[in-house]
Amino acid sequence: MISTFIIENYFLVRLVLVIAAIVFVVVAAFLVRAGQRGKRIATAIAAVGVVAVLGLTLVPDTYPMDGVTCSFDPSEFYRDSFNVMLFLLPAIFAVIAVRHPLLVLAGGVALSAIIEVVQAITPVLGRRCDVGDWLANSSGTAIGVLLAVGVIATVGWLGRRRAASETTGVSRS
Repeated sequence: MISTFIIENYFLVRLVLVIAAIVFVVVAAFLVRAGQRGKRIATAIAAVGVVAVLGLTLVPDTYPMDGVTCSFDPSEFYRDSFNVMLFLLPAIFAVIAVRHPLLVLAGGVALSAIIEVVQAITPVLGRRCDVGDWLANSSGTAIGVLLAVGVIATVGWLGRRRAASETTGVSRS
């Protein structure tokens, strides 16, 4: 049912995904400026994102599989914007929360690999492991980490610029 909606509304769904990514970045910028309180909120958002990831990837499908089914063809992963977005939100907010981008990147790539292994060894879930999903999820993590690092750097730069202009009494436009 949801896949039919996605196919029939391809452009609209992609537009919503792009708008969601922009909203994530704006919210992340506000959280960076909020200091410790922002880190706590970012932690909660990242945790909700991880729970959503686990729910969407490990909740049993309606049709269990008879055996292990895996796809090792990565050729179309770059078209899988949904799996990219799935890991984007938790990655952005995890970096805002912990300020360790490489740790978040490694965690996102590892979590995606674990999910695919669980899908492979648990046919009762009715899920198919797919190296393309792992690549898309890992790409989403990497993009989220890069966006968060950019937000942190930009907010820091703007703060330093404003502080410098206040101490010199010069307004920079």
